[in-house]
Amino acid sequence: MRFQQTVFYVLLVLMSFCSVAENQRVWMDPSADSRDIYFALFGELNYKTRSIKVMMGGGQNGTNKVQSAGDRHTVILPVEFTFDSRKVTTESEQFLEQLANAVQEKRKKLLRAGSKERVILSIDSHTDAVGPDEYNRILSEIRAETVRDVLVNLGIESSEVEVQGYGEERLLVASRSNSRNRRVEVSARVVAAGE
Repeated sequence: MRFQQTVFYVLLVLMSFCSVAENQRVWMDPSADSRDIYFALFGELNYKTRSIKVMMGGGQNGTNKVQSAGDRHTVILPVEFTFDSRKVTTESEQFLEQLANAVQEKRKKLLRAGSKERVILSIDSHTDAVGPDEYNRILSEIRAETVRDVLVNLGIESSEVEVQGYGEERLLVASRSNSRNRRVEVSARVVAAGE
């Protein structure tokens, strides 16, 4: 346990001194709070965080690239759905509330600084490769829309959330049924008002 804590601390120190590398993914632990999510999305380290893991590079054989720019990370959320449906589990709703809190905190910070910029979230939903391609693509689109709807109900403007369903197009793991392929990824960018 001590070794894991040391490795995690070293990782956080390295992240705080390095700019975000292309293809960086931050995996959120279900115990993450809004401060952890804020750090993961916006790269501002001003407190201790305890629930992130970083995965560099693409997916299987490094072929699946997730782009990042500036201080933007792609965060993989522990959002789960009931089997073969769009219904978000209760635990996942609670996690999405923490995501909404993090985005609202960034908004407040921008306002306090007198900025007219706004935060845009990109929600990308993925499935495993079990079942027909087209079905999985449609299911992932519906799930991305569900995440958007939950965030809107939590106070995020619908115009500030972009959604995309990729189905099984961007597998992280070569195994067709691996649960790591079933995921929701979110990235945030700050844009000028009117963009």
